[in-house]
Amino acid sequence: MTNIIETLKQTLEGIATGAPLWVWPLLAGLILLGMRARKTRSGPVWPYYLIPFIGVMTLKDVAELAHPALAWGSFATSYCGCAFAAYRFQNTRVLKRENRRVTVQGEWVTLLTLMIIFWANFVRGTVQTLAPHIDGSHAFVAGFAVILGGCSGCFFGRSVSIATWRATPD
Repeated sequence: MTNIIETLKQTLEGIATGAPLWVWPLLAGLILLGMRARKTRSGPVWPYYLIPFIGVMTLKDVAELAHPALAWGSFATSYCGCAFAAYRFQNTRVLKRENRRVTVQGEWVTLLTLMIIFWANFVRGTVQTLAPHIDGSHAFVAGFAVILGGCSGCFFGRSVSIATWRATPD
């Protein structure tokens, strides 16, 4: 039992000290952004049109995966399903939209989605370093692509929902 605890301790220390320094401020920024999304807020519409670009950034990670057909198929399926679900969910969160402004109800989905993307990439980086044979396995490729596709689809569905919400004139 002592060996397991010591190995776990060494692994966690290696992860904490081996991760690039920029990872920790990024994590803090994502948490702040997600916490802000928990509150009902009103603001310009245009930032919501940029949200899908968070998902575009995940395409590079999917392109690097082994088994491209499996990776892209898993990503696309998850993306479409979650985009539809997020579109439906966001329709219940938009309170008001005027031509250039939108008021949305606070929610936890943004924080959850940002954390899932961050930690999925963190775990992948760790797996690539500590167990590269797992990184190339079919199960890992499919799971990782489904996670990134689902989160990316959530951001797209939200943007489409806000873009198509019936606006009232300013």
